[in-house]
Amino acid sequence: MGLLQAKPEKTAVVSVRVPLSLKQRLDELRTEADKAGFDLSATLTEAIERATRQIASELEASKPKAASQHEPERADKATASYANGAVIRR
Repeated sequence: MGLLQAKPEKTAVVSVRVPLSLKQRLDELRTEADKAGFDLSATLTEAIERATRQIASELEASKPKAASQHEPERADKATASYANGAVIRR
């Protein structure tokens, strides 16, 4: 590994409304974490990154699957059936 290090990514503020009790607990935890030498902001950022990836994955999985490219177009769904890939009209 070389001596050069990448510049840290720029940051931005995200505002999220949470219940007051959660805000108070986070404030308490921040104080405790600071006293213990930990970075609560970094921990929360990592948790948000994981949640963001999971949300994106779940949204992708919930998208309707595209129809197979090999399936022929159905002109009339009620009267057409498919056997071995061939269209049989009734």
